[in-house]
Amino acid sequence: MLRTVVVMLIWTWVHLVTKNKLKRLHYLEDFLRTCSWCCKVCHNGEWLAVDKYFNSNFDTRTTHGMCPECSKTWENELAHTIQPPPKS
Repeated sequence: MLRTVVVMLIWTWVHLVTKNKLKRLHYLEDFLRTCSWCCKVCHNGEWLAVDKYFNSNFDTRTTHGMCPECSKTWENELAHTIQPPPKS
């Protein structure tokens, strides 16, 4: 009887640990993995450009633009690189 109780306790512990690990694994699988350098998306082991990923998996058309933060940065950089012509 004691052996049965010990086996049941061990089984319960293993079952709970395994259940938690599987829950965590399923949680992590829901993340969309992207490259931090080129922003490509990993889908089924293949690295796709973001626009190709959305076009192939979601039937969503994509276009390109610039967010306000990047636009401001670009404008500031451009203003520093372009010098007005000297006045004669």
